Amino acid sequence: MSGRSQPANSTYKDSVQIRTLFINKTLHFHM
Repeated sequence: MSGRSQPANSTYKDSVQIRTLFINKTLHFHM
């Protein structure tokens, strides 16, 4: 994790990816 000048931005992207994966799993589970 070195060489990143915007850790907050990367954290936001990671949160979005995790949320997207969670939503996809939930949709697949309900389907």
